[in-house]
Amino acid sequence: QEQFFKVVRRDQVEIHYNGEWFSKLPFSKVTELMGQFTVAQMLEREDFHNRYTANTPISLHEFMYPMMQGYDSVAINSDVELGGTDQKFNVLRGRDLQIFEGMEPQIGLFMPILLGTDGKVKMSKSIGNYVGLNEPADVMYHKIYSLADSIVENWFELLTNIPLEEIKQMMADIAAGKMNPNDAKHRLAIDIVTQYYGAEAAEAAAQKEREIHSGNAIPSDAAECSVAAGTYGALDLLVEVKAFASKGEARRMVQNGGVKIAGEKLADPQATFEIKGSDQLVIQVGKRKFFKVNF
Repeated sequence: QEQFFKVVRRDQVEIHYNGEWFSKLPFSKVTELMGQFTVAQMLEREDFHNRYTANTPISLHEFMYPMMQGYDSVAINSDVELGGTDQKFNVLRGRDLQIFEGMEPQIGLFMPILLGTDGKVKMSKSIGNYVGLNEPADVMYHKIYSLADSIVENWFELLTNIPLEEIKQMMADIAAGKMNPNDAKHRLAIDIVTQYYGAEAAEAAAQKEREIHSGNAIPSDAAECSVAAGTYGALDLLVEVKAFASKGEARRMVQNGGVKIAGEKLADPQATFEIKGSDQLVIQVGKRKFFKVNF
């Protein structure tokens, strides 16, 4: 809800939990509702169809989900249901059940799927290609500024109020070499961060991004970890703080000049560090991966 109400006006919303009606639904009614669906209909759904074709098991309770979502529309007497294009099947089942119950069927209003920051699949926290609404402004700016070039236009269209003609012109200028794609990403990042944090915070986030790249700041999402005081070999320390999965991986990055410890580039993989109890050390891997190490 905390994230939801950053987008939707709280004073115009009622929140209901579907346990309000499902906890009171007798099994005879469930059977009646299930009678309005066929296995053929269910297998029209792309994910079910693909799993069935691949001989991947589909549990019966999974077939019940479209029925349950559809019955939600009956229970709240829905006029319009908003969903992504991947929800079309379920939203239409809501219309079917409303018609079965003698109600006016809802309108389905579908939005295009927003691809994640990798530009390949839809945004997902488990995949890690997401921008979180509760993330700090500088982290939000960085993720948007680092978007795959292929989805910048899509993000402008779906997430800003910039006129379509202006967006098309930007894309044409980029294609013609008249505009740097990073300038478009900067504008996109400023626009979106401003929506959630205000113009001043958006400009500060952009400035912090520049400072991070110049080595004068660390991002708000830098990982924090603790290790015991003592003497560490450089590779042991990097693995201990989980900057790398193995010493071999750490060594290769050090040899490529991609690791800084306390602001200094680590040149010797065999270097050692004596850590005292009150120290804090900042380790940087690549341009943007930071670790704040406490002892």
